[in-house]
Amino acid sequence: MNILPLICAFLIVFGICAHSFFWQYKASWGSFWVYEGRMRAEHVARSLLARKEFYKVPVEKRKVGARPVKRSSGVYESRREKYPPSRLGRISLSFMFAKQTPDYVEQLSEVVLYAIKALYHDLFASYSTTRAFEKDLVAQWIELAKEHPDDKSFFTLFPKDAELADVYYKMLKGSSGKYPALESFFTLEDRAYPIYFHFAPTCVLEALFGKGVAKKILAQEETKWKKSARHRHYTLTKPELDALFLAQGIRTEYPLQMVDYACRRDHFDKVLIKDVQTGVEVYKTVARK
Repeated sequence: MNILPLICAFLIVFGICAHSFFWQYKASWGSFWVYEGRMRAEHVARSLLARKEFYKVPVEKRKVGARPVKRSSGVYESRREKYPPSRLGRISLSFMFAKQTPDYVEQLSEVVLYAIKALYHDLFASYSTTRAFEKDLVAQWIELAKEHPDDKSFFTLFPKDAELADVYYKMLKGSSGKYPALESFFTLEDRAYPIYFHFAPTCVLEALFGKGVAKKILAQEETKWKKSARHRHYTLTKPELDALFLAQGIRTEYPLQMVDYACRRDHFDKVLIKDVQTGVEVYKTVARK
């Protein structure tokens, strides 16, 4: 009797079973690994949300030794002067590098040029008082964005010109008390509008409407702060802006296209946590009371 076919059949069945068990074990271990990462991220997210809820409790109701709530000093400080500005206070440059640029891209470029010059005037002057660094920088950004259409970052936008590259490096790094880091006022993230009025810093207001109107906007917002019972910070609403524009004789066609004037008050606490080992992300939202 020839047992060779029987041995071959046994080996084939054994190989199929071993292969099946191996992949089943790998799938089970992968699921457990991902589950473990999610639990770690979930724990961190819940801890952060619990900490936020704790600091909402009035100081007199907290336990002894808790950090006190920072109360208003009674002196007005515009949030538009805060450094760094909030995430929505940054100008999004992604609209300038898109394959199909919007109609207002030229006006957006003017705002970006003004903001860069206002923020880094002293840095530019230390190199040259005649060269328009902001124009050369934006021009090279546009060229480099075309070369790297799928990998836009401030690193890939590093200029090729030696002097401009040195200036750009210092802009990215920033200097305490002299000029801010570039990513504090500009971003490359994709979003609905390049500029959000209610979060825009002062230099952006000046670029949009001029220094005179920007001062009037800040003055009216200070007046609203003084009139509020609890000294809350309020930016101007769209009707209030329209009245100011009408009084100043300002045409608002292009700012209306690239600026979001809606008052975006977020009624949720949001936390996004990413587990380092597995890359699993957990996104939590809790309604504010």
